[in-house]
Formats: sequence, C-alpha cells, structure tokens
Amino acid sequence: SLECKIRLSGIILGANVGSTITAQLVAFKVTAFAPVFIIVGFFIGLLGKTYRYIGRGIFYFGLLFFGLALIAEAIAPLKDSSQALAFFGNLSNPFMAFLAGLGFTAIVHSSSVTTGLVVILAASGVIGLEQGVPILLGTNIGTTVTAIYASLRLSLFAKRTAVAHSIFNVVGVLLLWPFIPPFIRLVENLGGTAAQQIANAHTIFNVAMALLFLSFLEPYRKLVEKLVKSHEEEVLITTKYLEKTLPKSK
Repeated sequence: SLECKIRLSGIILGANVGSTITAQLVAFKVTAFAPVFIIVGFFIGLLGKTYRYIGRGIFYFGLLFFGLALIAEAIAPLKDSSQALAFFGNLSNPFMAFLAGLGFTAIVHSSSVTTGLVVILAASGVIGLEQGVPILLGTNIGTTVTAIYASLRLSLFAKRTAVAHSIFNVVGVLLLWPFIPPFIRLVENLGGTAAQQIANAHTIFNVAMALLFLSFLEPYRKLVEKLVKSHEEEVLITTKYLEKTLPKSK
C-alpha cells in the first residue's frame, strides 16, 4: 500500500540518522566501557530464551566497541610516524579522501566501523576535519554497495529499498560537496575536540538530509518506482485474526 511504502522510506531515513550514534559514542569514549557491555550481555543471555536476543545485542554492541578500542591503541603511534602522516597528508585532496572512505566501507560492509575509525584517527591527531568530512561522505556512498549487493537476488521491493537508500546517500553527498568548506567552518564553530567535531559533522549531515527528504517523501517514492519497474505483485504481511480496532470493554 501507499502508506506502507512511505513508512518504509521513513525507516530508511531513520536508519541513516541512527548510524550516527556510533560515531558519537566513540567520540565520547564509550569504548572504555566495552568490556562491561560484553559481560552484561553474556549473563543476560543466560537468563533464558526470552532474554537471549537482548543479551546478544548488548554483547555484540560491546564487542564492536572493544574492537574499536583495540584499533585506537594500535593507531595511537601513527601520529609520530612520518610515513603515516605522509599517507594521510595525501588525503588533503577531498576527492582522494572521498574515494578512501568509499572503498574502505565497501570492503568492510559497515559504515559504522568506518566512521568510528575516522573518529579515532581524529582523536589521535592523525587527520582533521578537512580529511574527515570527505571520508565520511565517501562512507555514505560506500554503505550503499552492501544494500545493493544484498538485494540482487531478492524481491522487487527489496531492490527498491536498496535503490531508495542509494538515492538518499548519493543526493545528500552531491548537495553538500560544493559547500564542504563552509560546512567545516560551521562544525568548527560548534567547538569540541577533533573527534567530537568529526562525529558532529556526521550527525549534522545525516539529520539535515533526513529532514530534507522527509519533505519530499511522495516524489521520492515515485522516483524509486520509476527507476525500478516491474509487474511483480506486492505481498503485504498482515495479521489474520487481530482487528484494527480494540475490543469494547464489558
């Protein structure tokens, strides 16, 4: 139905905004509490089948941040390495930084890992906003590769979801690209550490693009349907016995 399709578009926008939380948590050094999440998640999972998935979620959440914490320790010496600084100095070219973010995200299939890594690099003093922002834009494009690849053998509506996700990210990058310098100045004026500025840039970009697309959900939906055409019937999963209205109390 039309309502379901519009809701699906809204979910895609919300997922992009939700992905910014990882960068913020890394910037505020929540990675230090990773072992706590791992232990708590493990024991919650032992409470029974009802809590198993909750425990797994907390456990893997902690495991992700524990991995990022290990990366942070490994990256720390790079700020004193002339070779590393020379490599990241080449990323002062926005297009090269953009390609680096795109390529790395396409390889690891996780924009959260890449953005977390960029925040860690900024916290270590290896890169600044001039390199970080284009890398983040490349990350937004690179993450669409996973969605498109996963949808290739799925239904029409899975393909449309992947295309909708790609349009959102590509259009967002194209809109911001000419305004990268003033955008960087805006983020710098907000203050904070280098890591927090990178995280703030990621959040501001995704929230702003989500608000923009929310204003054009219907044209957005029509564009996706025109790009991915098919006569495949839509299958809606609905409840069989539950009614929309609540039963009257006696």
